[in-house]
Amino acid sequence: MGLTQMHKQLLTWQDVERGVQTIVRSMQLDAWQPDLIIGVDRGGLPVSTMISHYLNVPHTSVKVSLRNNADTESLLWAPDEVIGGKKILLVDDINDTGATQTWLKADWASSVAGIEVDFVDKFWHNNVRWASLVENESSKEYSDYCGIAVNKLENDVWIDFPWESFWSRRT
Repeated sequence: MGLTQMHKQLLTWQDVERGVQTIVRSMQLDAWQPDLIIGVDRGGLPVSTMISHYLNVPHTSVKVSLRNNADTESLLWAPDEVIGGKKILLVDDINDTGATQTWLKADWASSVAGIEVDFVDKFWHNNVRWASLVENESSKEYSDYCGIAVNKLENDVWIDFPWESFWSRRT
């Protein structure tokens, strides 16, 4: 069996803008408006900031870096906000494997006394929704909203976002 070649897909700022518009349009079609947007540091911050400005909704961030640094932080106040009725939109640049979403679900559920198991079932995809600029359709988790869909089982692609390697791109 031969090794498969991973292809690099360069996204432009125009692709990002179109993806953000698709995410916002989908939320509007759902008649769902967040009270707070939380961007996943680093890659999710450009997208979450754009959505925050467009919707005029407050913004904060959370650091969840599972791939290289295994460096994470908890926003343990957020589940209490959700239980109190706030709608939170979590935003990342890519839902690749679902690991970030899985980690946040477990972290938030563990901080809620008495309803740990029910927190995810009751609030995730209701009061807490997930948006990804790029959605890997073969991920273990799914985004409620996405701007661009890929399927890495069918086409193993590395997404290169315009904020990642802009210095090496030719114009």
